[in-house]
Amino acid sequence: MSHEIYKEKFVSKREPAWHGLGHVVEGDLSAVEAGNLVGVPRVTTEPVKVGDIIAPEYKAIVGVEIVTDAPNAEDRTEDDERPYLTHEERHVYAIVSKGYHEITHEDFLKTWDKATGAPIETLGFLYDGSTLFLSTKLEPFSVKGDEIVPYLLALNPLSGKRAVTVRKTPVRVVCNNTLQASDGCFLTEWRVTHKQNAILQLETFLSTAYKQAAIEYVQVRELFEKLAARTLSDQEALTLVEGVYPSLLPPKESVTYASPEDLKASLALYEVWTRDNGRQEEHRSEALALYYGDGVGSQFQASKGTAWGLYNAVVEYEQYLKARRKADSFLFGAGADRVAKAFELCLHLE
Repeated sequence: MSHEIYKEKFVSKREPAWHGLGHVVEGDLSAVEAGNLVGVPRVTTEPVKVGDIIAPEYKAIVGVEIVTDAPNAEDRTEDDERPYLTHEERHVYAIVSKGYHEITHEDFLKTWDKATGAPIETLGFLYDGSTLFLSTKLEPFSVKGDEIVPYLLALNPLSGKRAVTVRKTPVRVVCNNTLQASDGCFLTEWRVTHKQNAILQLETFLSTAYKQAAIEYVQVRELFEKLAARTLSDQEALTLVEGVYPSLLPPKESVTYASPEDLKASLALYEVWTRDNGRQEEHRSEALALYYGDGVGSQFQASKGTAWGLYNAVVEYEQYLKARRKADSFLFGAGADRVAKAFELCLHLE
């Protein structure tokens, strides 16, 4: 995730970030204050041109920042009266339809403060500044001594492809991993699409999500304790991991090949299948190694030989050890989906 943090624009309360970037603060900060600390890109829209012709049905979402040029800033003295050298830096976040109503990062932060009044625990920008994420801490609890700190995590993407999303994300303190899951009372996702009156929807949305998440964590704790009470046989552990990282079906063989190009294409598909299937096998092996003792906290009473331990092995692998992992994947994408699958399979063991 560290390489995805935009210009070290990241704030963490008290705890230093594992990626080593950004600012660590001691006291409470509102979302707006945290945004001011790192600098919030100004979001604007511009017409889209095809050649010299404006495409009236589209617009570009653009992030703009005023950047101080380093040479002029570094050689200044306190009584230096020379003006700072600055330039405007621009990033095109997305090309969207005219009906897309963007929620700027600045508006999102103001609405968060108005709707929740909750101080931020983390806040940052990803990629080119197009995606804002922030979290706030809720009441902690433990599962047989394994401490869990619940968070509410919010994402404001301006990529044109994803809605504003808020979800509950408990964090296992022992290794600071985010325990995404998919049970109905656990993984309640609130979404606001970028349509007309999006800001008004967002305020209600955030207020509801914050209040409801605090209440629902009572049920979350019960589910975690259920996992910690369920011991697994070796075969059950293997079956669960195979459910999260299943073997892939080979490509269908053609009876005849009309040309050498057909044969070449078929061999290429087979090579891709062999590679991807090998990766699935690698994922299973790594997750099981974490479950059987290599994982942080894997020898805790709650984890050793239990469904809770297997679930946490998948979480740790997806978020910390897996090659090619990305922040948006393990927060809201395919990585989070695999963790959710592990939770579902463990929770519904007979």
